Amino acid sequence: SQQNSFRGGLSPGQLRIIRERTNADEPAPTLSELAVLCGISVRHLNRGFKQSKGQTMGKYIENARMERAFTLLKETSLSVETIARKLGYASSTSFSCAFRRSTGFQPSKINRPKS
Repeated sequence: SQQNSFRGGLSPGQLRIIRERTNADEPAPTLSELAVLCGISVRHLNRGFKQSKGQTMGKYIENARMERAFTLLKETSLSVETIARKLGYASSTSFSCAFRRSTGFQPSKINRPKS
């Protein structure tokens, strides 16, 4: 099968699907959603991704969300509340905590364009 030809890792096509969906301007994907998009089980997704990328799926998704958040903060005048909702956080507080934990910065301290 196609998956086995990549020695347990994921195919370039599967990695592209994961990257595109994870970087989309919407809430973070679930592992089951990504597994369905890639046509594999969640277990194979987790194992194959770690083998291909050297990090867990969860860590990758979180990093991608933080990069997206940073870009939205730097390049738009959207409120922190709107960015939090756009990325699927329950509140701006939970988003701010996750952002600070990940980047070391408060979202409110990022230089923003004026609206």
